[in-house]
Amino acid sequence: MGDKVRCADMIVRATTTYAIQIMIAIAKSEGVISSSAISEQTGISQIYLKKVATCLKKAKLIHSRQGLCGGYSLIHPPEQITMLEILRSVEPEEATGTISKTEGQINESDSSILVQQMFSDINNKLKNYFEAVTLADLIEKPEGHDTE
Repeated sequence: MGDKVRCADMIVRATTTYAIQIMIAIAKSEGVISSSAISEQTGISQIYLKKVATCLKKAKLIHSRQGLCGGYSLIHPPEQITMLEILRSVEPEEATGTISKTEGQINESDSSILVQQMFSDINNKLKNYFEAVTLADLIEKPEGHDTE
């Protein structure tokens, strides 16, 4: 789960993009969707999909049901699931929205403090953005349009 994808000048782990894709597929199904259907829609292997789905289940974002009519479904409506929740399901909490982490390496110079403040501001803006964007926002957005 360590592959990285370059995304809008940020490096995002493949696991993170897969988690979002899986959640979109489940939300669009408006019910229960099988892992094979998700795999077919997203191109994610079923083995990797199940690993990511385990993280989403532990975060209490999805249910899973075994058996012939089994599959995955959302626990909450898409309007109540934020991107931050999805990101935190597969990323350590301290890594979500963290651009630069130099604890233990902080130089007390004025420039170092300014740089740390800048990254802190960016981190807060990212966190606020990911808290404001819901799964519903993603599935309602026409394809080919950037998020604000």
